[in-house]
Amino acid sequence: MSFPFPLDEFQLRAVEALDKGDNVLVTAKTGSGKTFVGEYQIQRSLSKGKRVFYTTPIKSLTNQKFHDLKKVHPSVGIMTGDIKFAPQSDIVILTTEILRNLLYKQGGATESVGITANLSLTDVDAIVFDEVHYINDPARGKVWEECFILLPPTIQLVLLSATIDKPEAFAKWLSDLKCVKTHLISTTYRVVPLFHKVGTELVMGNDGTFNRQVYDTHLRALKNKKDDIRKHTEAVRAREKGQEVVERPAREASFLQQMNDHIAMLQNESLLPALYFVFSRKNCMHYANRVSHDLI
Repeated sequence: MSFPFPLDEFQLRAVEALDKGDNVLVTAKTGSGKTFVGEYQIQRSLSKGKRVFYTTPIKSLTNQKFHDLKKVHPSVGIMTGDIKFAPQSDIVILTTEILRNLLYKQGGATESVGITANLSLTDVDAIVFDEVHYINDPARGKVWEECFILLPPTIQLVLLSATIDKPEAFAKWLSDLKCVKTHLISTTYRVVPLFHKVGTELVMGNDGTFNRQVYDTHLRALKNKKDDIRKHTEAVRAREKGQEVVERPAREASFLQQMNDHIAMLQNESLLPALYFVFSRKNCMHYANRVSHDLI
C-alpha cells in the first residue's frame, strides 16, 4: 500500500506488525501520528471485505471520530448511550462500554434486547481501542479488561495511547491472553511543543530541562502565603485572650480570581486562544459563566 507521506519509524513498525496479523500497542505523544495506525488497519480490513469497530472512552470523542471517518468512508455507524445510527456499517464507532455489553450478550437470552440488539460482531476483522490507557482507571478499567478477555483471538487489536502505565507488562499480558503476539511500539518524540510554566516563568521546556530555581521559588511563595494566613489565624485567636494582634495579611486569591488573572495574563501575552481544563461538566459551565473578560 502506498502512502501520501513518508512514515515515521514507529508507524512503519506498526504497519509491518499488522500486515503479519499481529496485534499492536502504540504509545506516542499527542500529535505524533499514532491515529494513522488505526486508520491503516481500517483500510486494510475494508480491503478484505471485512468490518471494523473503533472504540473510544468518551461520547464526545466518539462523535468526533464518527465525523472524521464519515468524510473518508461511505459506510460509518455510531453507537453511544445517546445515539444509535447504522450499527451494521462497515465501520462502527462506539464507546467501550457498548462493546463490553455486546460481548456479554453474544449468544445469550438477552442478545436481542437493548441498545446492542442490532449490533453484531459478524465479519468484524479488527477493533481499534483509542485512549487504551483507560484500562488503568480504577473505576472504569475493568471494562477494557473484560473486552480483551471476551474478544475472540481472531479479531485483530490496535491499541492506541499517549500514555499508559507499564506498557511492557500490558503487552505481555495481552499476548499471553490472546495467544497472539502484541507488539509494543513506542516513540517519545513530541511533535507539539510542551512547556510547563508558572505564570510567565518557565518551569520545564520542550527539551525536558527542569528549572529547579523557578519551581522552588514558586513553592516558597505558596508556603509563605499559607504561613501568613496561619499566623493571622493564630493572632485572631490570641486577640480573644487580650493579646496583641498583628496586621492582617493579604488574602489568598480565590480560584475564580486566580483563573481570571491567568486569563488576563494570557490575553496580554497574546497567548489566546487557549484550552482551560476543568474535570467536571458542571464546573465547566460554572467557571465559564464567571470568566470576567470579553474574549469574543
